[in-house]
Amino acid sequence: MTLHSVLISSQDTLMGTALAQLIGSSAEFTATPTSTFAATALQQELRQATASLVVIVAGNEESKAVELIQELSRQKQPARIIALVNCASSTVAARVYNAGARGVVGSDASPAELFAALREVHEGHLSASRSVLRMVCDFMCASSSDDAPVKLPPSERLSMREHAVVSLLTQGMTNGEIARELFIAEPTVKAHLSRVMTKWKVRDRVQVVIRALEIKLVELPENSIRLDFDGHSVETSMAQQPSNSRFQLNKVPS
Repeated sequence: MTLHSVLISSQDTLMGTALAQLIGSSAEFTATPTSTFAATALQQELRQATASLVVIVAGNEESKAVELIQELSRQKQPARIIALVNCASSTVAARVYNAGARGVVGSDASPAELFAALREVHEGHLSASRSVLRMVCDFMCASSSDDAPVKLPPSERLSMREHAVVSLLTQGMTNGEIARELFIAEPTVKAHLSRVMTKWKVRDRVQVVIRALEIKLVELPENSIRLDFDGHSVETSMAQQPSNSRFQLNKVPS
């Protein structure tokens, strides 16, 4: 297996070293910590380390981290960037993505979420940890002023099962959790998401969530982990839902 090199830029030396040890403990990645927080010098270190990924630890310096990401993104051969943020504000994730980061991981993320972000970003996709995904959802809902769902062309309309999977995805659920919630196999969840990505012409889970919120396909109740269940919008195929399930699905726009 080819090891992928990761450079970790952190002004907190202990944090950078700990992340390097964690990432380096896998069979997929090697990691090098650095306290460099200037774009030109960091770009040189990326070349020296032959690193394809850089993790920028924002810490309490979110504005500096955003500027650094912007400068790195303007390079002729920009590295794929993952930002580690404190999740202090619903606008942080949006600022970091807009600056050019491909992945955003909250400081409360599990090691599994960090490794998932590394894999997704290395493969060219967007990625977000669970808490960051929630922030993206909150930010987009707060920015939306039109309550009417967008009317989709037939080629982009989802089946009720695809609709349910997307709704749970917007809550930050993993494929395994979605599978348990819907009483289906995890490969079936992956198949549904793959079809949704094809219909909506997007490449990854984050883009699916963003698209779902853009078209008002789902509504996110405040401070809710699950969505309230609306039986009128669910067909017979959803009859296997557990009695304690709580989703609120907008009717599929027709």
